[in-house]
Amino acid sequence: MKICKNCSNNFDTKFCPYCGTCSTSKRIDKHYLLHEIQHGVFHLENGFFYTTKELLTNPGNSIRRFIEGDRTKHFKPIGYLVATSILYVFIKHLFHFDELLELQNKDKVVSETYLSLLNWATEHQNYSNLFEIIFLATFTTILYRKKEYNFFEYFVLFTYLTGFFMLIGILGLSFTYFTNNRLFFKFSEYFGFIYFSWGLGKFLSENKWTAYIKTFFVYLISVISFFGLLLLSGIILDYIKINM
Repeated sequence: MKICKNCSNNFDTKFCPYCGTCSTSKRIDKHYLLHEIQHGVFHLENGFFYTTKELLTNPGNSIRRFIEGDRTKHFKPIGYLVATSILYVFIKHLFHFDELLELQNKDKVVSETYLSLLNWATEHQNYSNLFEIIFLATFTTILYRKKEYNFFEYFVLFTYLTGFFMLIGILGLSFTYFTNNRLFFKFSEYFGFIYFSWGLGKFLSENKWTAYIKTFFVYLISVISFFGLLLLSGIILDYIKINM
């Protein structure tokens, strides 16, 4: 009889019948590590790059297939967003964009606390992306309540679109750094309005140009609401500080 190293159950087969743990495990050595690296790279190639290609060429239809059950080839939505956000933050730090953005924001400051919240949001891209996605999914669910999709399915949609938008942002940062022209970064930001409108329109199978205008305003309202909430929070917190 063998004792399972995971659940302490006694068994005499190759795998534990309760938790499925193998009765034998290889020692962690260079061969084990090389196998894990190869497996990781293989999975990345067959998931991450496939998903990126689909989000570039046909985001709406690709994400709809994922939601409807075709999920074997796609990189998981949260993992995709985390990976691209981390890469975006790394590139931004590498090119020292944080200092540049902070100096520009100081010239436009309405509230000191709002500036702090805005800097926190740009510094913690994963969290700010999550909040924006919640706004996007909420407004889309409300405005397209007659459609068959629910909040969580829209959440997956915008998680994928935001993940790919991080890659667009990386291109904008890179071109800006090497050309010393901020127009590239600004263009990448504005391109988000077009990309999200296109992705949402295709996802909903809306092919009329009026539908893309509607999806554009859904994205615009969501972005304004997110930054408006930051601004309102900053003003309220400043008011509380002054009157304490």
